[in-house]
Amino acid sequence: MRNIFSEKNQNKSCVKEDGGEFKFHLNDCLACSGCITDSEDIIGESKIDEIYNIKENVSFLISPQSKFSVYNYINLGEYSFEEFEDYLAFFLKEKYKVDKIFDTSHATKIIGEALILEENKVISDCPGTVMYIERQAPHLVDKLSKILTAQQLLSNSIAKTIVISVVPCYDKKLEASEKDTNLNYVLTTYEFMNLLLKLNFKIQKTPYKCANNEKFQMNIGMNTGGYLEYVLFEKYSENGIKDIKKKYTDLKTISTIHIRNNSKGKHIEKEKWTDLNNIKIDNIKKGVKYIYRRKSSGYFIYEFLVNGVKEVYIRINGVENLINFMKETKSKEFTYKLVEIYICNFGCLNGPGQLNFEDITNNIEMFRTYGNINTIETSFKTIENLKLRSFVKKEMKQVKFDVQW
Repeated sequence: MRNIFSEKNQNKSCVKEDGGEFKFHLNDCLACSGCITDSEDIIGESKIDEIYNIKENVSFLISPQSKFSVYNYINLGEYSFEEFEDYLAFFLKEKYKVDKIFDTSHATKIIGEALILEENKVISDCPGTVMYIERQAPHLVDKLSKILTAQQLLSNSIAKTIVISVVPCYDKKLEASEKDTNLNYVLTTYEFMNLLLKLNFKIQKTPYKCANNEKFQMNIGMNTGGYLEYVLFEKYSENGIKDIKKKYTDLKTISTIHIRNNSKGKHIEKEKWTDLNNIKIDNIKKGVKYIYRRKSSGYFIYEFLVNGVKEVYIRINGVENLINFMKETKSKEFTYKLVEIYICNFGCLNGPGQLNFEDITNNIEMFRTYGNINTIETSFKTIENLKLRSFVKKEMKQVKFDVQW
C-alpha cells in the first residue's frame, strides 16, 4: 500500500485506534471486483511450476478471450486464428496426457437455451459482478440466475480428470472455491502465456485439426458472454441465431504486443462503442417492434413491443454503470426480462488477466470475426442440472480507523 502515500510519509507508522498493529482487511474496503472477496489468497495463486510437472490425465478449459489474447501475442500474421487453435490443441496434447480440451464458448448454446426459459433475471459469468451485488445490492440477489457459468458447467463434465482453466481475469479463480465446481487450477491469460513459454511453445504448421469442442464457436455478443444476444435472436428473429450475420475481414496485419496487464488507459469513442453494442436484428418476427438505445456509455437498452406488451433487456459493462443500475432498481420494481452485466468497462476481452494490447476498438472488431455460429451438441440434456449456483446476501462490515502519522 505504501506507493499510494506521499514519500515523506512512507517511513512513518500507521496507528489503529486501539493502539494495536494495523491490519487492512478486504471487508474494510468497498471496492469492486477482486478487492471485495474474502478469498484473496485464491486470486493470488498461480502454481505454474506445479502445473508444468503434472503427469496425470488433465483437461483444459480455455476462454476464447484468452485464446485471442495469446494469438495476438505470439503471432506475426503468418498464421490464421484457426491454425493457431489447431496447433495450441496439438501442443497441449503433446506436453500432457490430455483427456479433453474445451473452448468455453462450447457452453453458450445450452446456457442460452436455459435462459430463454427464465424471466426477470440478472446473468453474469463475472464473479466480480456477483460479489458486488451480494454485498451492495441485496434487493437483486434473488434476481441472479442460478445457471452455472460456462467454466463451472464444462468443468463438471470432466470431473474425473485434473481440470486446468484459462480465463481473462483473476476473479474467475474464485469459482474454484465454489461448491458444485470441479476446478483444480485456474490461470489468467498472462499466467497461461508464461506456462506456454516455459513449455517452449512456438507456433508452427500442424496436420492436426481441432475437434468441435476445442474450437472457438458460438461467437455472439460483443466480446463477453453472448447470452443476451442468443436470447434476443432466438425469441425475436425469424430464424433464431441463424440470422446473426458475421463480417469477416483480412486479419493478416496483426502486430506483436507486450506481455503486460492491459486494464488501464483504454478508451473507445462513444459512437463506436454504441454501434458495437447494437444488436441488429434484420429479420425480426412479424408484429414485433424493436428499439435500441444507449442510456450511458456501457449501459445499453433493448426494447421490444410484442402484441402491445413491452419487453426490456439490458446490457451493462463497467462498475459505474453497475452501481447506477443497482440504485435504480432499489427504488422501483424489477421488470426487465434479462440483464447481462460485466464489471470490466469493455468486457472480458479487456480483463485484467489479459495480455496487453494498444487498440481496444481494433481488437474488439477483430475478435468478432473469429469463431463459428454452429449448432453445438452437448452432454447436458436437462435444464435443471444447470441451476446449481447459490448466492448469499452479505452485509458489509464497516470499520472506522483513527490513522495517525
